[in-house]
Parts: sequence; structure tokens; C-alpha cells
Amino acid sequence: MMTLWERRENCFNISPQLIALKLQLAKRIFHPTSLRTQPKRGIYPPLDTAHAPAYARRMSATQASPRSAILLTLAAILCFTLMDASVKAAASSTGALTAVWARYTGQMLIVVILVAPRIATVVRTAYPGLQIARSILLMLATFFFFQALSRIGLAEATAVAAINPILITLGGAVFLREALGPRRIAAVVVALIGALIIIRPGTDVFQPAALLPLCAATCFAGFTLITRKVGPQEDVWTSLFYTGIVGAVVLSAFVPFVLPPLDARSAGLLALVALFGTSGQLTLF
Repeated sequence: MMTLWERRENCFNISPQLIALKLQLAKRIFHPTSLRTQPKRGIYPPLDTAHAPAYARRMSATQASPRSAILLTLAAILCFTLMDASVKAAASSTGALTAVWARYTGQMLIVVILVAPRIATVVRTAYPGLQIARSILLMLATFFFFQALSRIGLAEATAVAAINPILITLGGAVFLREALGPRRIAAVVVALIGALIIIRPGTDVFQPAALLPLCAATCFAGFTLITRKVGPQEDVWTSLFYTGIVGAVVLSAFVPFVLPPLDARSAGLLALVALFGTSGQLTLF
């Protein structure tokens, strides 16, 4: 019969196996084809966490601490809200394009500083085309939304842009073959009706600028779908690096022609845009 101490030792020895099993299950969820190729063994073999997909490791960590995930999500929402407020305050003096440039140039600098010791590993990607495409879509989404903030109210722009989860749902069904049940279809219809009530096409109060957040939502939906495609295989820092570098390089070609003289207030607001935007993406990932 085992002593109390031996039972205690066995309990500690089981924990790593349970963690490996959870990671293996996560890997099989994201790679269902492996279910047909693996022999039946009664239990999945232990998984080397170093070779597990990055997204699967993050999912396991999130499941282990759902409270932390909720707090990080709330922190991301707060950061993006503060970023939008900073853009609204700065756009009148700097222009939307300058604010977008500050957003991505700041992210590029912050990410490069944080990953400098392993920058050679971070820049490697198995999907260069998809990384560039998702980065351009996010840059366009940010540009359209910042343009909207400079022309219509923050509440109106946010309400219209909130349609993007519906576009993601539809895109997931069309491009990723995700199930679309009656409840999701009903939610899509209600959200579209709500967006039409806010935009009011064909009425005297309709503003063409109200279409800008709709364009932003469409681009962001495309960005999200591509991210879900490459997410399980790519490092978070790789995705953040390409998002920042592509936006900074592309926008730097146009900013010299539209950059106005900046006073201390405008420069400070642009710095806040970069800080809040990058912080929001870091906490969200």
C-alpha cells in the first residue's frame, strides 16, 4: 500500500501529463485531419509543447485562467476606446492619414524593441503573402475608421463598425466552412437592420461619411478571417511585427505630402494613439 507521501508524489507527476494531453487535444481540434492519420492507442501520446501550435498553447493558457483572459479583453477594449478618443481629438489638426501612420509606426518601433533579442526568428513566416494581405486589410480598416472619426461622431462610427462580428460570421461560413445555424442567421439579420437604422440610406439625414465605418468593418472582417487561417501556425509576435512594418512602410510613402506642422499637443496625441493601439493589440493577443 502506498504511503501518503507516495500518493502526493504521484499527484505531482500526473500534472504535466494532463497539461500535455490538453495541448494535444487542442492541436487535434485545430488540425482535424490528424485524427485520420494517427493510430488508435487508447490515449494520445504526450505532446512536446515546444512543437505545439502557438495558438494552441495560448488557448490552453487561457483555459487555465479564464479570469485573466476576461481582464485582458477588457483592458484591450479600454485601450482601443482611448485610442479612438485620441484620434478624435487629434484628427482635426493632424489629419486621419497622419494618425494612422503614427499608429503603425509606433507599433513597429515598440514591437522591434520588445523582440530585439530574437528578431531573426520573429521575422520568419510560413505565410508571407497572407501576412502582408492581413496587414494591408488592417491598415485600411484603421484608415477608414479614423476618417470616419474625423467626419462623424464617435458613437455613430462605433455603432456602424460594430457590424464587423456579423461580417466575420458570414465570412467564416463562406470561406472557412463554419456552421451557420438559425440563431446566427437571425443575429445577422437584426444587426443589418440596426446598421441601416443608423446609416439611414435614402433619407435627408444620410451622410456618405457613415459608409466609412462600414468599409472599416469589412476590411477588419477580412483581416480577422486571414488571421484565423494563419493563427495556429504563426507566432503572435510575427503577426504583430508584420502588421506594424507593412503599415509603417506603406504610409511613410504618403505622410510627407500631408504631414502638417505639429505642436506639442498634436505630437502628444499621436504618441497616445500609437501607445494605446499597440497596447490594445498586445493585450488582445
